[in-house]
Amino acid sequence: MQKNIFLTLVLFCFVITVNAQKVTGVYKGYMEVDSPKNTINFELTLKEKKGKLYGYCYRLFVLRDTLYYNLLKVNARINGDVLIVEDEYSVSNNFENNTRGIKTVFFFNLKDIQDTSTVLPGKWNTTAWRNYKSLTGAVNVIREKDYLNTQLYKRLADKKLDQEMAFEETDKDKPDVAVRKDKDNTKPAKQDDVVKNAPPSKKGDKDKSGINDQENKNKIAKSETDSLKNKTATVKQQKKDIKNNSKETLDEEKTTKVNKGKSSSEIVKTTVTDSVKSQQSDLVLVQNKDTLKREYANVGQTINQAKVQILENKRTSEPVQTLSVFEDSITIALYDNGEIDGDTVSVFLDDKLLLNKIGLGAKAQKFTISVPAGQIVQITLYAETLGTIPPNTGLMVVYSGDQRYQVFFTSTLEKSASVLFRRL
Repeated sequence: MQKNIFLTLVLFCFVITVNAQKVTGVYKGYMEVDSPKNTINFELTLKEKKGKLYGYCYRLFVLRDTLYYNLLKVNARINGDVLIVEDEYSVSNNFENNTRGIKTVFFFNLKDIQDTSTVLPGKWNTTAWRNYKSLTGAVNVIREKDYLNTQLYKRLADKKLDQEMAFEETDKDKPDVAVRKDKDNTKPAKQDDVVKNAPPSKKGDKDKSGINDQENKNKIAKSETDSLKNKTATVKQQKKDIKNNSKETLDEEKTTKVNKGKSSSEIVKTTVTDSVKSQQSDLVLVQNKDTLKREYANVGQTINQAKVQILENKRTSEPVQTLSVFEDSITIALYDNGEIDGDTVSVFLDDKLLLNKIGLGAKAQKFTISVPAGQIVQITLYAETLGTIPPNTGLMVVYSGDQRYQVFFTSTLEKSASVLFRRL
């Protein structure tokens, strides 16, 4: 009898462990709110240890042009054909009110689930707390393979929790690397052999002279800056020459006054000479002023050209997504995705500056653009500052008629994110 009970317990624990391993992984999808109608971005990661399931989830939604997020620690258990996931506590959020007493419970249907299955449908509800009524809704998630690029793992990385939830690479995921073992030849390779057998330089690597593409660009920018300095020095010298010419004119007038007692013919001759010199001095002044104006204009133009050149040398634009829209105009809202840390961006429509150095936060930065029929327009998000938590990450919400799109973007001081809009 005791032996049968022991076997039953062993089998029961084995079933729990097998089921737990079946649902471990990373999931991504949406929560639908029954009332009021709303959609919540939802991501979940689960791991198993000694038959127990634990993990984190990330929820993000927009309500009245304000972005809200919540990173939570969760626990999970399997009851028959149902996976139950329950909030433990919030790791970080941007809620204005204290919602510590509100817990959310998810009920995922595991019936007919296979190891290769990617879809987990379910229901969810919150607990009632103080003046908050219970909310209900549906949830649908898909297993995510590229989990390190999810918003959940980016938030876990901010909190230094990503290593705790890292998954080991499978043999399929690991790169094919041939390792050669030579027990007879254990001597270290000579330096000449290392250099000779070194792989060819890749894009972005330093060449033999130790100068890479970025350093060449920096040299170009420095050369342009030195040229500007030389032009500025020339302008200053011209100013100094004008002052010297004016001083010489005054000295000559003083000399004329001293010529008392000279003959009338000498005085007339001196006066005529002084008059001619004065007219020549005035002409030089006018010419120098015009020259200064032209030089200043040229210097300003050169500075602007240098700024544009430096900008083009240092930044590249990477399209994040291409969206097809049906309306002649669309509204775009920009938010800081995650903790508000002082991210600022400039927004370009094609090559024209649209918004200059706007701060990203929980409140929407909204603007409207037109998309001509049959054309493609590009919105580029140029990072001005990276905030206290680099890089510059944000969320773009696009409203086109009844359609709504979400685009997560990342911009750095080397690369700008861009989104293409194609009018159908």
